[in-house]
Amino acid sequence: MFRSQAVRGEKEFLLSALVKPFADFRDLRPLLQNIDNVLYLLLIVFLPTQLGRHFWLNDSIVGGMRVDYLSPTLYLTDLLIVSLFFATVFKKKTYIVLSPMVKHRYFLALLFCVVFINIVLADYPVIGIYGLVKLMELVFFGLYTKYVFQKMNRNILISFSIGMLFESAIAIFQFVKQSSVGGLLYFFGERAFHSQTPGIANASVYGHLVLRPYGTFPHPNVLAGYLLVGIMLLVLCLRANTSLKKNRLLFIFIIFISSIALFITLSRIAIILWLMSVFWIVFIKGQWGPFQAGTKFYCSSGGRLRRPESRTVTSRLATLARRIINIERNSSLILFFIFTLSLFLFSETARGRFTENIFTGESLEQRLQLAISAITMWQAHPIFGVGLNNFLTHLPAYYPGKSLIFYLQPVHNVFLLTLAEGGVIIFLPLLFFFWRTYEFCKKSSSLLLIVTFFILGSIDHYLFTLQQGQLLTAFVFGFLWVKNKIHIID
Repeated sequence: MFRSQAVRGEKEFLLSALVKPFADFRDLRPLLQNIDNVLYLLLIVFLPTQLGRHFWLNDSIVGGMRVDYLSPTLYLTDLLIVSLFFATVFKKKTYIVLSPMVKHRYFLALLFCVVFINIVLADYPVIGIYGLVKLMELVFFGLYTKYVFQKMNRNILISFSIGMLFESAIAIFQFVKQSSVGGLLYFFGERAFHSQTPGIANASVYGHLVLRPYGTFPHPNVLAGYLLVGIMLLVLCLRANTSLKKNRLLFIFIIFISSIALFITLSRIAIILWLMSVFWIVFIKGQWGPFQAGTKFYCSSGGRLRRPESRTVTSRLATLARRIINIERNSSLILFFIFTLSLFLFSETARGRFTENIFTGESLEQRLQLAISAITMWQAHPIFGVGLNNFLTHLPAYYPGKSLIFYLQPVHNVFLLTLAEGGVIIFLPLLFFFWRTYEFCKKSSSLLLIVTFFILGSIDHYLFTLQQGQLLTAFVFGFLWVKNKIHIID
């Protein structure tokens, strides 16, 4: 009897041991129910990384050289977007996410046919098809951002801040060490380099070469653009949403660290844009910009927008005095302090960088030659262009310079790049989209982001050609098109 009970007890123990893992699996049900949001937040965190697998095709070789821009690449972030799409389909959210496209379905169908013709007419259609797939992926990512941002903006901003802090820490270590950090960072996209590596981005400061930090990006300018956009996004959202008050000090700390990292990239245009943004936020706007404690916020889709009532000089001075006394409400001055402290810490380096004559450098000459090549390329193919992702394959025939060995890359202007690859028939819809975005955001401080993107896109190509830049572009425009987001009325 006792033996049978012991055997039965042993069987029950073994059975419970086998069943327990499956019983614990029920605790994961809330996670699985929100798997799409989890995947999206992971995508935001890993947005600045570039872990991927290149696939080299015959079309990826130009002049006997393998060109990264023409190599179809499967990135970790691509896998996250594909997983996010299937999670959206599984949860039957696809129609909701893609609903903004439904009312424009005829125009989009026509545009798709135009892009398809553009690819068919291209000399290298395979890389054009890859570009089309990437475009569809980015459109979905931007639409999902538009769909989900208002619902979980706090978590999204925290996730984006994690990526900013990660990249800023790497950049500071690289600048101090004057080389790559190494180790496991290789799997996040950091490449092995030092100040003497051929082709590395060094800055000449008073006759001395200084290695510009890369983070996990392919170039310091891309890192600077990412940090600049991230800082502006945090600044615009910090006081526009009361749910962020609990994390205010964390966000201010991240803005501070990211500002330091931005300055040591020695990216002149990014630093100038940051300076202009601070000046615009702190000085130009009479209400002291979006960090002001008394600024009122209004919803963009709930009737006519109203501006705050004008205040007297006395009330403005009283408000300023309260801010100086109360550190919690002194966010505008904190922002200005962050900027001035960062500039002071690296003033000699920054001054040496900005005193260079940028109008006589080799880089400017090569950029002008690429711009001339793009215009000439468009003149030869005015309607449909040379084909999506086909700019570099045609560049040797149009480049006015003698050698392309060290400068085989896209024209440093996304508008000229689109004009050359897509012709007028694709360039005009792009301009229309930019104009519509401007019209949608012109009464809010989000306009600052549009102006920043327009300037960055006019002087560099990474917003359209590199994985991190493409994801950043899709994310920001998804944010800009959130209809019910809180706008800051200045």
